Amino acid sequence: PCFDEPRLKAAVSATVRTKSPVVLFNMPAASVTDAPAGGKVWEFPATPRISTYIVAFIVGNLASVEEEVAGIPLRVWTIPAEIEKARPVLEVA
Repeated sequence: PCFDEPRLKAAVSATVRTKSPVVLFNMPAASVTDAPAGGKVWEFPATPRISTYIVAFIVGNLASVEEEVAGIPLRVWTIPAEIEKARPVLEVA
């Protein structure tokens, strides 16, 4: 269930093993190591306590553009063929 009550929130950590070049999660990766059978193992630290319906994993061949806004890095992710379409998004951030 997806309840948005403080007592039902959870800290979520993750380990993802994949051959995809990019893994995104709610937290930055703590480590990325080579997997014994090929690919990589991505380890993510626990999130602050959050509602479980906002936990996200994105795995694939992705590219990003980045800009710093008010001291905070802002990234827009997309498939590599569409990377130029991501740049205008940073201009309105």
